[in-house]
Amino acid sequence: MTNKLLSYSSFGITVLTLILVGVLVFSPAPAPKSFGAEGDTNFTNLVLSGYATIAGALTQTGASTFTGASTFNGTSTASVNSYINKLIQGTGKTTRTTGTTTTLSAANVCTGNIVAWVPTVANATFTLPTAQSLVADCMTATGNMREMLIISDAATSSFNIASSTGTTALMASSTDSSFVITSSSPVMATFVITLASGTDSTARVLLERYFTVSY
Repeated sequence: MTNKLLSYSSFGITVLTLILVGVLVFSPAPAPKSFGAEGDTNFTNLVLSGYATIAGALTQTGASTFTGASTFNGTSTASVNSYINKLIQGTGKTTRTTGTTTTLSAANVCTGNIVAWVPTVANATFTLPTAQSLVADCMTATGNMREMLIISDAATSSFNIASSTGTTALMASSTDSSFVITSSSPVMATFVITLASGTDSTARVLLERYFTVSY
């Protein structure tokens, strides 16, 4: 009788042990401490502490304060007055490929503050991007504006600025029949979308002449 009881006890302990092992092995891992929301979501008094990633369009309809580094991958729209201290615009200098002609791309306008070119012939042609390409890239709405400096990287080379489809160049000085760009005489170009409407888009580019002063 005693042997039977010991046998039953051993069997019970074995079964219990197997159950506990199964629970430990097959139990799901604890959920990470993260939060996600999909679709239209409204938050009241939301406080984010730590690292936050926002991918996609962000619409701000009230006062927002960002303290620390913030990275936005996508379009951010603020429907209130926005005050930004120490705003740095653009990503650097773009150099067009050397040649007899070149056409400035919409991407050059949208991502840089300076574009340089070294033509291989005198009075070469530097063509502005089309209005349609600007609207398709970053200047998507009527009234969008972007400015950049156009320079020559060669002391002995010069080139003329020419308009493209839907883009009209406006010259600040009526005495200039064409803007000749030299290393000592760059031009500030201000791009303004006057109509964002697909293939019918139009843009105006104000060209202002500057002279380089070394110091």
